[in-house]
Amino acid sequence: MTRRRVAGYLWSEATERRAQGSLRTALWRLNQDTNVLCAGPNVVGLAPDVWVDVDAVMSEIRALTRTDTPIGATLCMSGGRVLERRDLLPEWDEDWVVLERERLRQLRMHALEELATLWAGEGRWREALDAALQAVSLEPLRESAHRVVIGIHLREGNLIEAVRHFDAYRLLVRREMGIAPTSRLTELISAACTENSIPEMRAHRSMTNR
Repeated sequence: MTRRRVAGYLWSEATERRAQGSLRTALWRLNQDTNVLCAGPNVVGLAPDVWVDVDAVMSEIRALTRTDTPIGATLCMSGGRVLERRDLLPEWDEDWVVLERERLRQLRMHALEELATLWAGEGRWREALDAALQAVSLEPLRESAHRVVIGIHLREGNLIEAVRHFDAYRLLVRREMGIAPTSRLTELISAACTENSIPEMRAHRSMTNR
């Protein structure tokens, strides 16, 4: 980040000259005790050896599906930091922070869905459902997350749970958005009901498709 931008952000009410002077003083004092920053003539940045939790999360998200690597295999076992429920700088409202926060949130939701699907494939139902429900909690209207939850219930043999979750989501999107679930989700639950040949489920399916 440029020195000018840092100084303007930290000392927004001062003149540019005074702000730049305050920045030089702050950097000198900070580097007397720590070496967390690298300051050049025009830019200020973190030192290469500084550990940043967001970078760690991003690295784990990228490695999640590479199960042929040690870190990928480890993540598939534990979930790593992807499962941590934390937002990026939640008290900040600067435009760049808002954009980065949303980018990280979207990546986490995709990662949680992938993790849930991987765990379900291994029969780790509890962990799979927890990861999928975390994705739902990040965005309650996200259909792909609900589809993963419903798919886990069906694969585990919990048809009633799947139907109940579908119905709750159907009511939610109708109330909040005035729309119905997509045909992809509706057909998933309809096929499960038909396959099990349960009259009550067929009746429920007919009602939810209206």
